[in-house]
Amino acid sequence: LARLRNYWVKEPQWKRDTVEIMSADAHLAQAASEESKGNAEKAASIRGKLAVSLYSFINARKPVEAKPEQAEGSQQVQTGGKTLDQFTPEELAILEEAYAKFIPTLLTQGAKQASRVIQFAGEYLKYFPHGSNIDLIRRSINEAEALGGKAGGKAQSVPPAAEGEVK
Repeated sequence: LARLRNYWVKEPQWKRDTVEIMSADAHLAQAASEESKGNAEKAASIRGKLAVSLYSFINARKPVEAKPEQAEGSQQVQTGGKTLDQFTPEELAILEEAYAKFIPTLLTQGAKQASRVIQFAGEYLKYFPHGSNIDLIRRSINEAEALGGKAGGKAQSVPPAAEGEVK
């Protein structure tokens, strides 16, 4: 994967982002392998690191809210990212896949992250109301609510596993 990152350095961002998603798939497979060997602690550690990585990926790429129209003659400067309608179909597909990997991975962190699962699942439903992973996201919301997660929980500024949350 490191070679791909270097090889694709001149490619569009969405192509480079596919490497990050491939990396996430590799980490999920590694965690599943460790778990099948009976090493649940190492699997949890891998998932925790992956959750941090996907959290950063999503926050760096998620859409910003559109600013209200300004009066005629004044200049409007958009800062901090693109609105949802400015994304290409490829960028949207990668962002949707990142959410679909992040939310269940975050759910494995337990009850302490349940409110965040609901928060990010709400973002997914907002951005992708007819997304291909909608059933997975709704199941994750139900599981998070069963763990005691509350909708509308305040977003924390610290990545999920950075708090020492890894089990």
